[in-house]
Amino acid sequence: PNNAVLGKWSASANTDRLIAALPFYRANGINAISLNLQGGCSCTRDGESGMKLKGTAQSPDNNPYLKDSNGNLYIDPAYLTRLGKLIDKANEQGMIVFVGLIYFGQENRLPDQNDRLKATELMANWVLDKDYKNVILETKNENQGAQALLMIDKVKSVAAARGKTLYATTSLGYQEYPTSAYLGKVDVILVHTNGYASTIDSNGWSVYQIIDKIRNDPNYNGNPILITEDGPNFKLANLNAATDKGVGWGYYNDQDKQSVPANFNLFSSSDSTFANRVLQITGGATPTPTPTPTPTPTPTPSPTPTPPPPIGDTTAPLRSSASPSSALTSGTSSTFLGLVTNEL
Repeated sequence: PNNAVLGKWSASANTDRLIAALPFYRANGINAISLNLQGGCSCTRDGESGMKLKGTAQSPDNNPYLKDSNGNLYIDPAYLTRLGKLIDKANEQGMIVFVGLIYFGQENRLPDQNDRLKATELMANWVLDKDYKNVILETKNENQGAQALLMIDKVKSVAAARGKTLYATTSLGYQEYPTSAYLGKVDVILVHTNGYASTIDSNGWSVYQIIDKIRNDPNYNGNPILITEDGPNFKLANLNAATDKGVGWGYYNDQDKQSVPANFNLFSSSDSTFANRVLQITGGATPTPTPTPTPTPTPTPSPTPTPPPPIGDTTAPLRSSASPSSALTSGTSSTFLGLVTNEL
């Protein structure tokens, strides 16, 4: 259990651990992460008091949307401070951050639709104020209903009023096909392929089939398709199937990377298999090595010829007709590419 390694829950420590892991992720070719302001599976596996999953009403309370004494909604500044640190570091690494706004296990703590639209407006303005270019907002998790799409409209209207662009989307649920309204709204199509086969499924729920079906849909407008969740049991075949189709793929490990306190090191066998395969596919973010320069050969000086002896000088040396012996040398050339390692 993560608690045995990382101790009691601390939001700041959790954020700092993820920030510290980003350079290693990027070095292995991972170029995006996904998070949610209301968390995800907010639970632990060892039964720590007060930290349990309770269906759609999770404990603990992980809701950053608060109201002041006048009833005005605001976002907890501590959440925004931690999020800003994370986005800044991701930006340094050239990574995209998907920021979710509403999670089904916490949404009962912000039940009013107008409050959710206000929260969306506040978050969109915060991202625009920070001038972040590496953020995509995910309005709701696994929900393509009317409210999730209205929240996307809100993001667009806030950005348009400021003469800016801010991308927004929402993710599809388990074995859920996108509606025409969804395809017409989102900037990125987020598919969750938990439990899917890789290539062929008799009911049509494989990675290959869902990608082909979306691309062949008459309402598909060519926007990127991205699988942002596939698990919880890692399937290398699904990663390979997605990349075969030119689609990004998101690793989902709820026990170590989502249950609190999360361990963001790549330490399990599935972590390592995922990271190594991404490195093979992308080549990672290792800088192009500088070739080892070829040394300029030092010219061998020509021997000073021995002047011919004077005629009649019997002291002149005899010239050997034998060829001089040659030293056979074997030369090797190597270039250091760089080896990224992780102490596990």
